[in-house]
Amino acid sequence: MSGETEEITQALQLGVYVEELGRQAEIASRFLTRAWLRAMRTETDTHDTMVWGDLQASLFACIVIQRMLQPGAAFRHPEATRAQRQQRLKERSQQLNDILQLDDDFPVLKVREIRNAFEHFDEGLDALVLAGRSSLVDWHISKDGLSMRTPPGQEGPVLQALRAFHPAAGTLHFGDLLLDLFSMDCALLQLRDERVPRALKELEAKSATGPKFFGASQLIHLVPPEQVEPRLDQWLKVREEIGHAVPYHPAK
Repeated sequence: MSGETEEITQALQLGVYVEELGRQAEIASRFLTRAWLRAMRTETDTHDTMVWGDLQASLFACIVIQRMLQPGAAFRHPEATRAQRQQRLKERSQQLNDILQLDDDFPVLKVREIRNAFEHFDEGLDALVLAGRSSLVDWHISKDGLSMRTPPGQEGPVLQALRAFHPAAGTLHFGDLLLDLFSMDCALLQLRDERVPRALKELEAKSATGPKFFGASQLIHLVPPEQVEPRLDQWLKVREEIGHAVPYHPAK
């Protein structure tokens, strides 16, 4: 990721971040679409874990995008102070927003609040317990757009709703939080298909001249080869013993 001049080096480095944004946009849109298609099927259960698993995968990819474009606190690094790292995040995110022509209204940047609520579900549940809520509706795929709630101001036991997905309307809910999935998906596709290719073309033009430098390398084993088959056999054996065998047939 370095070249003959500072401009070439910066273009090469920024291109890696831009490519990753395109990759994460594809992941986020693909899993969101798969969740929506499954949720829209009549036979899909209203608590289907595959739908929720795909939604969570999409949220994870979206938060990767958001953190690259709107970074939070920097992690410690032995080569720089926290202040230096924070400044680096600020400069790099600004460069990405500029070359991709994005602003704060980009729909993917609205994912943080509801994604954090999903990640910290236990704390949301703690809040309901501390508030003395009597019952809970959660993990609900609303095919008819309805959700059980206790009317505001009604006395007596209170029913609280947390996670809900309304596929026909393209909305994801956590309590009173709402995320417009349709707008987010269109923004993801635009990022992948238009903004990222345009930015890469611009960066390629800046880095096309002059030599590039590559570090010395060699192939290494991620896991010692003698450990691979025993690890696989042990995992397959345990799965089979507990009644969840994997239909895997190794090539002979």
